[in-house]
Amino acid sequence: MAVDGFSNGGPAQPPTPFYSSLQKWILQQQEYEARHSQPAPLTNAQRRLLSELELTLTPAPTEPEVGDVNWIGILLEYRAANRMYLGAVEFSEEAAAPAPGPPSPPVRWRCQVRIEERAAAPFPSPPPEPPSFARKKDAKQFAARCAVEWLRANGHMPADGVRFPKRVMAAAVPPPPPQQQQQAKKRRVSPGTGSFNGSSPGLNNDSGASASSKRSPRSSLSTTTTTTTTTTTEDGPSSSPSPSSPFDADERPATHEVNELCRNLGLQPPRYVVTADPQNQGFWNGHAEFDPHGPLPAQLPAAAGRVEGAYGKKLARQQIAEGVLPHLRRVWDARQAEIRAFMSGPRLSK
Repeated sequence: MAVDGFSNGGPAQPPTPFYSSLQKWILQQQEYEARHSQPAPLTNAQRRLLSELELTLTPAPTEPEVGDVNWIGILLEYRAANRMYLGAVEFSEEAAAPAPGPPSPPVRWRCQVRIEERAAAPFPSPPPEPPSFARKKDAKQFAARCAVEWLRANGHMPADGVRFPKRVMAAAVPPPPPQQQQQAKKRRVSPGTGSFNGSSPGLNNDSGASASSKRSPRSSLSTTTTTTTTTTTEDGPSSSPSPSSPFDADERPATHEVNELCRNLGLQPPRYVVTADPQNQGFWNGHAEFDPHGPLPAQLPAAAGRVEGAYGKKLARQQIAEGVLPHLRRVWDARQAEIRAFMSGPRLSK
């Protein structure tokens, strides 16, 4: 068998002088260490070149397969479409600790994601530690893939989408008690309709019909007049939600309820500021902006209505409105309480 040549009997290639001199130098270093029982001396240039050579000879760590699927997008879309669990999708990234001693390898990344469906442990979970990746994005995609596969395996997510059809969800989830159904129905009624009793959804008006009769004409007009016109906002009429809307046919969009509450409070509706997520195409972040000269900014928390990672601009607007609604209802309740206290106070004798 020919050495350093062709296996078919072709001409042998002469050995490269560089390899010969390098091999001779290595033998000298090994003989020195065997004779003196200590590392052979190295110049700074030799140490640097040997470190670089060792890096090229060290095989790169194997990485789990991620594929071309946008696992991050699927996970964020699932969270936007399923609001049963209120927690956000939380990614945590860190640089993997390098091996001790020289040479210093390139930085590798680990990532874990935590969701409310399994809050006790993130994805991926040890043992002994999550795999590392050369690219931070691949580490994040792998974490999202682990979460999506767990959600599908445990019946939270269908294999061909992010949300089960209504008939499947109805069979899996028992109907709520009648009392909760009544409360849900009240939440879909805004202060601008004739069935509103002067208090916010979910709170009982203990004064009943007597309190209604004691209201001033102005407050009665603003709270009990039945309107027959359809108010159209930027989201379109409330009577015909689009097929892609996350709301049921009998549920009014939150943006409409925000507009009606603001109108009955004598305030300007908010402006919905939404911006595209620079890292995830199709996802949006946003917040509500009220009139800075009005009374609402001082009464609302700074984080009220802030949204991150909503799938689609329309869904982002709806989620912003959902975050603002509880605070507007409290303002409305306080306004109605002041009116009731004034109307039920001592009357001045003529």
